[in-house]
Amino acid sequence: MQHDGVDEMFERLQSIEDRYEKVNQMLADPEVINDPAKLRKYSKEQSDLQEVVTEYRSYKQSAAELADDKTMLDEPMDASMKKMVADEINRLEMELETLREQLKQLLIPKDPNDDRNVILEIRSAAGGDEAALLPVIYCACIHATRSSKTGKRRLLTPVLMKLAVIKKLSV
Repeated sequence: MQHDGVDEMFERLQSIEDRYEKVNQMLADPEVINDPAKLRKYSKEQSDLQEVVTEYRSYKQSAAELADDKTMLDEPMDASMKKMVADEINRLEMELETLREQLKQLLIPKDPNDDRNVILEIRSAAGGDEAALLPVIYCACIHATRSSKTGKRRLLTPVLMKLAVIKKLSV
């Protein structure tokens, strides 16, 4: 039996999936297709919902497979087949737990500022060349983190002091 919080989560996921289907229907409507503002609005909404819906559908499919396997386990079969089904049940239970955690993360409300630009200025501290290495390290970390995500990076004002040492950096 699931807890109330989990039930609420799945009710919310079902409403998100229903909304996703409705948005897909609206995107097929000629009136929406001919109105660029509506098309952009619904396309963005579809894009925002798509990852959650994909994960939720994967969860539902895995849950259905688990239920089928548990039913199959009650049927008469040889020991090797029974072990194979039990292993599959264990795999599916772990997969469902992973998917459940991913769904919880996806349901965290999106910050409205996530799509906005940001200017980050990193300055070296007092302490000479060693202190000026910190902006280099931060720049590398930011670049590595953002490389795996969408978004553009642009160095606005790197002020170089010496090789591999940055005195001031605006990203």
